[in-house]
Amino acid sequence: MDQKNLPEAKKQRKKTKVSNKATGKTHKKSVGKKKIVKKPVGIFFHFLFIILKVLFILVIAVGISGGGLLTGIVYGYLSTTVPVQPEQLEIRTGLTSYIYDIDENVMMELTGSQNINRIPISYEQMPYYLEKAFIAIEDERFDSHIGIDMRRIASSVVSLVVNKGRITQGGSTITQQVVKHITGKWDNTIERKVQEWYNAILLERKYDKKRILTLYANVVNEGNGCYGVQSASNYYFDKDVSDLSLAECTILAAIPNAPTTYNPTTEKGRVEVEDRKELVLGKMLELGFIDQKEYDAAMSQELNFTFTRKTAIEKPTTYFTDHVLNEVINDLTEQKNITRSIAESMVYNNGYKIYTTMDPYIQSGMDSVFMDPSYFPEKDENGNVLNKNAEKYGEVPQAGMVIIDPFTGYVKAMYGGNGEKTVSRAYNRATQAKRQPGSSFKPIAVYAPAMDLRLISPATIVDDVPVYLDEKNPDTIYPTNYVKNQYRGLTSIRYGIKASVNVVSARVWKEILGFENSVAYLKKVGIDREDEIYHDTVSVAMGGLRTGVSPLEMADAFTPFVNSGIYSPATTYTKVVDIDGNVILDNRPEYTVAYSEETAFLMRNVLSEVVTPKNSPYGGQWGGGGTAASHIKIKDGAIDVAGKTGTTSDNLDKWFVGFTPYYTAAVWYGYDNQIKPITLTSAEYSQAMIIWNAVMNKVHQDLPTTRFPDPSGNIVTREVCIFSGKIATDACRQDPRGNSVKTEFFVRGTEPSYDDICDVHVKAKVCTASKDNWGRYLLANPYCDPNTVSEVVRIQRKIPWVPSKPGEPMPEDVYLELPAGEYCTVHKPVATGHGAAITAPPTSHIDERLPSETTQPAPPVAEHTPDDDEETGDGLNFNDS
Repeated sequence: MDQKNLPEAKKQRKKTKVSNKATGKTHKKSVGKKKIVKKPVGIFFHFLFIILKVLFILVIAVGISGGGLLTGIVYGYLSTTVPVQPEQLEIRTGLTSYIYDIDENVMMELTGSQNINRIPISYEQMPYYLEKAFIAIEDERFDSHIGIDMRRIASSVVSLVVNKGRITQGGSTITQQVVKHITGKWDNTIERKVQEWYNAILLERKYDKKRILTLYANVVNEGNGCYGVQSASNYYFDKDVSDLSLAECTILAAIPNAPTTYNPTTEKGRVEVEDRKELVLGKMLELGFIDQKEYDAAMSQELNFTFTRKTAIEKPTTYFTDHVLNEVINDLTEQKNITRSIAESMVYNNGYKIYTTMDPYIQSGMDSVFMDPSYFPEKDENGNVLNKNAEKYGEVPQAGMVIIDPFTGYVKAMYGGNGEKTVSRAYNRATQAKRQPGSSFKPIAVYAPAMDLRLISPATIVDDVPVYLDEKNPDTIYPTNYVKNQYRGLTSIRYGIKASVNVVSARVWKEILGFENSVAYLKKVGIDREDEIYHDTVSVAMGGLRTGVSPLEMADAFTPFVNSGIYSPATTYTKVVDIDGNVILDNRPEYTVAYSEETAFLMRNVLSEVVTPKNSPYGGQWGGGGTAASHIKIKDGAIDVAGKTGTTSDNLDKWFVGFTPYYTAAVWYGYDNQIKPITLTSAEYSQAMIIWNAVMNKVHQDLPTTRFPDPSGNIVTREVCIFSGKIATDACRQDPRGNSVKTEFFVRGTEPSYDDICDVHVKAKVCTASKDNWGRYLLANPYCDPNTVSEVVRIQRKIPWVPSKPGEPMPEDVYLELPAGEYCTVHKPVATGHGAAITAPPTSHIDERLPSETTQPAPPVAEHTPDDDEETGDGLNFNDS
């Protein structure tokens, strides 16, 4: 240390030190020291030290020759040691780091003062008293040992033997503590201790004592979230560390031994730390670092604790910046084998250049919507409160959104809450909120995997009828659809996605796809859900998860639908460069194949119907628009769009996850549910879609008109019946509900053959004077009045539907199902004589091949067109906040 930084008394003492290079010993003038008489215990440890030193040398020597079980173990420990790397020690001071946007414009400057929990200092800034206080209480032979202290190791070995192999007594030098703070390895095992010794010795070989002591001062845990002596000095005394008094220095030296015990913010902690301060001062006096006068003055000084947090941040960081910093710090921690606190110091103090993926134009458009209160309504136009529970519990509606470039995985923009961000490191609902995704999860958990495995096509038919798929409650209908007791009957995959039918997705997941396939495909798009096997697994098909997902995860998982099935994990930065121009983190995208190109096309095509208004060829209820039809349209339809809505049980969460040929984006909308789960009211149901549409229209307003790419040559089309999935017949066009013929897309090889014609639609002659218990016309018999006989088109299942339990809701298409084998009971043969017999009617009344001359409408069927803000829930009570 420079002489100018020493108090006068210290300069004089420093001059009295005489170094004997021949012996390697340093003699100091003893100030206020009593003669120390060695006790029997001291003699014992003296001899134990000699013995252990010899043993240590022998172990190393024998280990080199390769012999012995003990040396083999030690060698094994050493061979697996990861040496402390130079970059782990690069905690600099006074260097500004910069964060850049995608165009390499500076977004933000980072300085050490912004990282209020750790502010590094140089050796020259460290006061003499603090340096000597640390050495006195933590490592009195610091200036002479090689990184490990054999005397302290001897004490630890005794503790090791007494405690049957468990290390309970510290023998760590300051150098060893630096190793622990940098690597984050604190477990008390022999292996860890041996590796720590090895790293400490290596550290001493590479760096001088000043460097090591400075590292220690910058990494030491001073309690209350303070790492390093400067942040501790600011917090406890509201001073720069260079201005600390002797008494204050001893406090900072006292705390690290047990920050919770010696916590000055509590009454008990202040008593404890004052006692330890006395111990530190006594040790400094004993070692000649201070004289009696200084000791007495420090003991009598009344300490004035301030507990002040200092910060130089003038403007809050953005949600994007918060996330980038978190990602960079995490990656540094993992890739450089350092603790998180060390990584934070490096980011804020080392002059790094962090290149992000943020697009300022896109981010600006998103910001303008999220800071507009009209997108987070709390009252209607008449001033009436929309959600009284929210008002009662003091909550406001919240949302989170992320936009990603699907071709690179680059996150272009994100926003994490309602309104202007007023504090740094605020809760980010775009990345940190883990909410149940509801039906928005179905495309990635059910439909895309099943299509990619060629288990289903958009034309595959699933019977939407009451089912019992909850193994724990086999007598309870599960799942239910959004509209209670509404089941549509024979339903195509395409319509099941468009109208978000729970039974369809659950049956595909349970009966066709399977849990293992679903989980494997979720992993392909960045969502690990293996733990769901211990849960009510069928709920996964409807987005009922043990742990929810964030908008970032959902937007990321949908990217392969745009990028021909190729997936790249979402990233917010591309690289981090140090002050010397070296790339220390390279975060360029890595690409994997999640789905085939054909699957991606089919999913784009099917999900487009979710946002499509009422359309042909579906008639009646089957021609209604998708669940997002009224709210999602980009540039008045000039740019293609597709996506999926999501709603959870009790309407706690609303989602829209969608994409265009340019970007994918996800929006979650709801409440934080800090006190009690708050159900969204009907007036709030559409807000996720409204926000998504508003932001994406701003983003796309200057982009060229474009459509999703055409199908590849491996996609073929067929005219099929939407209720059988097979080649359509004339009867399919005469379905009482409307034309049921559609040109459908198939992966080549999965399409129906031309002779595989619809076997659901049939033409039959019925008697309008005779009905069964469900109001269906019965087949005409030869004796029916010609005026009551009509030829109609009906449907028939391979196995006619019958309720499996009393009171079970009926599917809507049962009213159109032909009562096969049931004939008119009104018209009977006229007896021509005694004993005339009534013969069974012929079966020729059913002929699906004959053209219909007249078509009698079916009995009225309850029509239901899913609203754009209506969604199928998963039937479970997931209160995820």
